[in-house]
Amino acid sequence: MEEKVAILSMGEKGKVRLDYSEGNGGRVALWEPFDNGVLETLFDTKGGILKQSLMEIKDKKEDVAAAGVGLIVERTSSRITNGKYSEISIDKKCPSCNKSDLSRIASTVNDSSKIPVMPMYECRSCGSQSYYLTDEYLEYLVTNNRDLFSENEAKELASQRGATLNELREYIIRIFACKRINNIR
Repeated sequence: MEEKVAILSMGEKGKVRLDYSEGNGGRVALWEPFDNGVLETLFDTKGGILKQSLMEIKDKKEDVAAAGVGLIVERTSSRITNGKYSEISIDKKCPSCNKSDLSRIASTVNDSSKIPVMPMYECRSCGSQSYYLTDEYLEYLVTNNRDLFSENEAKELASQRGATLNELREYIIRIFACKRINNIR
């Protein structure tokens, strides 16, 4: 049996990145400090966001990133080695100029009230903004925001999950199309 190895790296401004294996693929966990907490983001191997949550820190001595690293290593039975930090990039092309030069907007924000719920990206070549929504992240948003749905919508979600998620995705596409923000495919 091959030993699992997780690669831990520290970036500027207190960022902590952990690359590890889970199931049949890889994952990247990123913890970034913000004004009143830590933004924890889980990515797939192509840079798509699977989960994103802001964790408040009540005690300045609390090290949320270290706790998160510990939980992941415990869950995946990985040994940690140190690596060189690199920013997470999405393995997609800009829908405006077709260049592979997209950077995540949340990684440049210092005010936690401006963290976008929708994963937003900016092209460093042409300056256009776009979004990329994985199926896993849409499901995470729906599951963790049930209070935003009426009782009938919640029942529909429970009985016809796939159809309801597809309908939500179509609404999102229309909303961003009205704002002239492209979907990264």
